[in-house]
Amino acid sequence: MQDKENPIKKGEQGLCHEVEELKNIFDSITDIISIHDRDNKIIRVNKAFSNTFKMKPEEAIGRYCYELIHNKKEPVADCPHRQAIETKSPVRVEFFEPYLKLHLEVIVFPILDEGGEVIKIVHIAEDITERKKVELEEKVHLDRKITYLETFNRVAMGREFKIITLKQKVALLEKEIERLKKN
Repeated sequence: MQDKENPIKKGEQGLCHEVEELKNIFDSITDIISIHDRDNKIIRVNKAFSNTFKMKPEEAIGRYCYELIHNKKEPVADCPHRQAIETKSPVRVEFFEPYLKLHLEVIVFPILDEGGEVIKIVHIAEDITERKKVELEEKVHLDRKITYLETFNRVAMGREFKIITLKQKVALLEKEIERLKKN
């Protein structure tokens, strides 16, 4: 009897070890990860999610994502969760979330059952606020350069136009001088 229990016990221990390893991997990822049911209820979150929302995982589980992320009573109009359910394909969006004061890049991945129906959605969100700040600074810098170049171009074109006009007047005067010399 003991010989039969050992393989089962070893299998259980191996399975527990695998589950613990997957949990450690899930929690070591620095992106904000949550798993949702079809109705937007949160089923599981990683450590980064808990840290971002300053709550224990069990405080997030069972709540609607739109309540926690957007501070809304219903899903937002362009909800990637809904899009993933409709298309049964991953959806990627970038947006600024005023409630969190964060720029986020969110990718949602539908999990399908054997029949091809969406049963869960994995949300992976990255805080891209710093990247957006750098992009804005680069845009401001580029806009300043463009403004400078446009001003320079107007001044240069104005001068060029004046030079062309002067050359035309000089040419007319030279022709007039030549005409007067002949007379």
